[in-house]
Amino acid sequence: MNGAIMSMSDASGNGQISTINTGKWLKRLDQTNMSYFCWSLTNKNESSALLAPGSSKTGNWKKKDLS
Repeated sequence: MNGAIMSMSDASGNGQISTINTGKWLKRLDQTNMSYFCWSLTNKNESSALLAPGSSKTGNWKKKDLS
């Protein structure tokens, strides 16, 4: 690939998720047989967060707890 691949979301965790950049990352990871996890494991009010604000930080999550 030419040039740098930008991130899936802003470094602050806010803003929109870039589906174009996410696709580039996932393609690169698949090509190199690397496993991946594409969320920030946090319950902050951020677009990159796996958990909804106010949900438990330690587990026992329900579907409503996922962002």
